[in-house]
Order: sequence, then structure tokens, then C-alpha cells
Amino acid sequence: MRLRSIIAALIIVLVVAAGLFYFYGFRNRTISADINAIREGTSDTATTTAVKTALALNKQVSTFDIHVATNNNIVTLTGQVPTDNDRKAAEDIARMAKGAMIASMQPTHATSDGPWAEARLGHGTARQKGAYAWRQVLDAGVPLACGSDFPVEDIDPRKGLYSAETRKGPRLPEEGWMPEQRMTRLEALACFTAGAAYAEFAEDRRGALRVGMDADLTAFDRDVMSVPADELIDLRVTHTFVGGRDDLAATLH
Repeated sequence: MRLRSIIAALIIVLVVAAGLFYFYGFRNRTISADINAIREGTSDTATTTAVKTALALNKQVSTFDIHVATNNNIVTLTGQVPTDNDRKAAEDIARMAKGAMIASMQPTHATSDGPWAEARLGHGTARQKGAYAWRQVLDAGVPLACGSDFPVEDIDPRKGLYSAETRKGPRLPEEGWMPEQRMTRLEALACFTAGAAYAEFAEDRRGALRVGMDADLTAFDRDVMSVPADELIDLRVTHTFVGGRDDLAATLH
């Protein structure tokens, strides 16, 4: 019975976390119009109509797109649509900064896609240089929220922090894939916490350790800011607090 309770609790945590990670990326205090980006099966006309209708109602639009042309079309369409895309051309990144957009990017996408991405994008091409370009996004001043894209990727945030800082993984160069796009440890932690909170209009309640804010936090057995990057994945979780309650301890005991 105890084992079944633990398994049930873990399933609930994973489902809730997946939903939060997937939907956090778009700021709208009233409603978010979820529109599939222009892709096979969705015409330019249908997408244009949906976006313009939402904006006419003063509703902010969120898009999920995984193609450079799609991202370009969406940014061109209104100049103010927040996008979730790891493959952004440099000119689109500049326009995102001007258009008050938020980028939602998942660090483990780069380290899992890296072994085959250049075969699709071309080595040294503009498309490849704009791929998974976290550093370009941050340097352009675009707010960046990071997550895991679970269940496509591993939900473990330690792997996300490791990928963000090192861009290393199986079958990737020793120095990391496109290492010029790496984040610092602090930037990575901020994107997973404060950045995600900002994207969901919760920056006054979550994303930082301050008096009066929600006590949603994870404690590790070592200082996450000082351990070598290669040891991030091996950090042991000792406590997981949700609303001030130690849910990990409650689950295990």
C-alpha cells in the first residue's frame, strides 16, 4: 500500500510539472489564445485570421513552432507574438527584442538534437548559427524562460542546468556543441526560476527566495552554484518544498 501511494504521488507530481513546464511561457493576465504555428495542415490564412482575431480582442497569442520559416512568419505577422522555438534566425531574435516577446527555450533540446541537427541545418549556415541560440537571445535582451519539454525530454532540472552551461552530451564535441551559446550558471538558474515565473505573471510570488513569496524550492546536498559543472547531474535532492511543505519528505515517509 505504501509503495502504491508513493507511485501515485510521483505520477501526480510528474503530470502537474509537465503541465506547468509546457504552458508557462506566455504572459497574459486574462487569457491565452493557443494557436498552432503555421505548419503542414494549418494554412497561412487560418493562422493569420486567428492571430488577428485574438489581438483585436486584446488577447496575447502564444505559439509553438519548430521551424525557422514558421517563426519568421509568426514574428512578421504581428511583431508582438511570443514564441516558443529553439531554432531562431538572428534577425528574428532582434525583432523579438523590439516586440516585447518572451522566448521559451529548453536547454536539453540542444544536447539531444546536437548529434543530428547540423545534418539538417547545414554546418556553418545562418540556420545553424541561429539554432538553440540562448546566448543570442539573452544578449539581445529578450526575456528567457527555460523548462524541460517533458515528456519529450527528461524532466530533471539538473540535466537542464548542465546542458545550459556546458552544451555537452553523448556524441557531441568535447567542448560542447556551439559552445559560444552557453549560459553562465547564474543565467541558467535564473531562466529556470525567475524567468519561468516572469513568463506566467508570477514574478511577485515565485522564482526567488524572498520573504513573503511562495516557498517553492528544491534543496540539494551541495551548493548548486559552486559544484563543478560535470557534477551538477549527480547532485542529490534532499528536500522539495511546495508552498512551504516538504513534499519529498512527506512522500518518502
